[in-house]
Amino acid sequence: MRLRLSDIFADAAALWRGGPQLLVTVAAVFFMLPQLALFLFVGPMKPVDGLDEQAVLNLWLDYFQQNLLWFAAHYIAESMGVGTLLLMLLDPARPSVGEAMARGFRLLPGLIAARYIASLAVTLGLFAFVVPGCYLSGRTFVTSAVYLRERERGPVNAIFAAFGRTHGNGWPLFLVVFTAWGLSVFGGGALMPLAVAAEPLGELVSGPLKALTAAVMAAAMLFAVLLEAAAYRALPPPSTGM
Repeated sequence: MRLRLSDIFADAAALWRGGPQLLVTVAAVFFMLPQLALFLFVGPMKPVDGLDEQAVLNLWLDYFQQNLLWFAAHYIAESMGVGTLLLMLLDPARPSVGEAMARGFRLLPGLIAARYIASLAVTLGLFAFVVPGCYLSGRTFVTSAVYLRERERGPVNAIFAAFGRTHGNGWPLFLVVFTAWGLSVFGGGALMPLAVAAEPLGELVSGPLKALTAAVMAAAMLFAVLLEAAAYRALPPPSTGM
C-alpha cells in the first residue's frame, strides 16, 4: 500500500485541531523547557578554527562528556513528551494528559531504548554515504508509535515491526521526516547563531532569542509527533517484507 503524503499531512492537521491547547502545553513542558535549559546551562560548542580533524574530534568528545548528564536529561524529557503525546493521539479511549503521562512513564525505559536504537541506526546510515540513513529514517519513523500501541513488543521488536509497517513507503516517509527536520534545522539553526552572537549584550538580549529558538525546535518536535501519529494510523498492518 503506497501512502499518500497529502493524507498524512491532512490527518496530522486534524489531530492538531482536536486539542491544540493541550498539545502545546505538553510540548512546552517536555520539549521547549528542556531545550531552553540546554541553551542556558550548556550552550552550543564554540566554533574552532585552525585545528586538524583529530583535534576537533577530541574537542567534541570532551564537550559531550562534560555535559553528558544534561544531554541525558534532555533526551529523557523529550522521550516522555513523545510518549505522552502519542498515547493521547493514538489511544481510542482518549486518555487525559495525566493518564497518558502515567502510562508513558511506565513505558518510558523501553521507549527510550527503541528511540535510541532507531536513531543510532539512522545516524550510522547517514555516515554511510547519507542515502542509507535517509531511507532508514523513513523505515523507522513509526517506531515509537508501534512500541506504545503494540505493547507486547519490546524495543527491538518494535523496530522490526516498524519496518514491516513501512514496507514500500521508506522514501515517502523520509519526505515526511524531512519536513519536520527542516523546521528544526532551518528554523532553530538560523536563530541559534543570533542568540550566541547576542550573548555579549547580556541575557536580556540573548535570553529571548534562546527562548524563541527553543520554541521553534519544540514546535518542530510536536509537528514530528503529529506526523508520526498520522503515519501510524495510515499504514497497513505489519508485513514480513523488508
